[in-house]
Amino acid sequence: QEQEGGGSPFDMFFGGGGGREQSNRGRNTEIDLPVTLEDLYMGNEKSATIKRRIVCRNCKKKPNVPRCQGCGACPKEKKMVHRRAGPGMIVQQEVMVESKEKCKREEKSLKATIEKGMPDSEQITFKYESEQKPGQIPGDVVFKLKPVAHKFFKRSRETLSMKMAIPLRAALLGFETSFTHLDGHTVTIKRSGVTKPGQSIRIKGEGMPKHGVSSEFGDLVITFTVDFPPTLDAELAAGLEQLLPPAGPSDIRIG
Repeated sequence: QEQEGGGSPFDMFFGGGGGREQSNRGRNTEIDLPVTLEDLYMGNEKSATIKRRIVCRNCKKKPNVPRCQGCGACPKEKKMVHRRAGPGMIVQQEVMVESKEKCKREEKSLKATIEKGMPDSEQITFKYESEQKPGQIPGDVVFKLKPVAHKFFKRSRETLSMKMAIPLRAALLGFETSFTHLDGHTVTIKRSGVTKPGQSIRIKGEGMPKHGVSSEFGDLVITFTVDFPPTLDAELAAGLEQLLPPAGPSDIRIG
C-alpha cells in the first residue's frame, strides 16, 4: 500500500518512466514497524523517523544560506565518457567521477496509517523518500508491519482465537463470565451443562475486522481447558463417590 499518490518531481527531473526509471533508481529502505493487535483491530497512526542523505539543491553558489549549512560532498556519480579504443574507434565507458553537487544527512518523520484489519505482513510504501543521490531517482521507504504478540489473543487472518481455563465445577455445571475485547467492549459467555477439556466454541462477529470492509468481522474461537483440583480430601472423595455413577473397566477406553 502506498501512502503517497500522484506523480513526483523526481520523475520529471530525472526523466523517470519505463526502463530508465528502473535502471536509475536508488535502493529502497525497508523498516520493520511494530504494531499491536489493538492497532490492527481499531486502526491507528504510527510514526517512524528515518535518517537519510538528501541533495542540497542550489547550494553550490550559495553555501552560506541557512538551509545549506551542513552540506558537504555527495557520493561519486556515474558518468558516460567517450574514449578512443584504437584508430578511428570511439567507445563509451562508464566511470565514477566526483559530484559537483552538495549533500547532507537529515532526519525525517514519516507517518503511516494503520487501517482496520490490515494483514500482518502488509507493506506501506512512501514513494521516493529514501536516500538521495545526484542524477538518481530516490528509492522508496517501505514499512513492513511486524505484529507484537498479544497476551490473550492470537490472529489468523480474520479469525481471533484464545484459551480460557475454567474450574471443574464450571465445566460440569455451566458458568457465565465476561472479558474485555481489543477495543474495550465486553464479551459475555454463558454456558450450561458440561464443557469438555479441549472443547471449542465459535462466536460470530467477534474476530478481526475485514480489511477494506471494516464493518464486517471474522469469528472468535475460544478453546477451554479445565483446572482439576490438585488433591481431594477423604470427605470430598466420599461425597463424589455417592454423586457420580460408578466406573468399571468397560468405561475406561484406550485411543
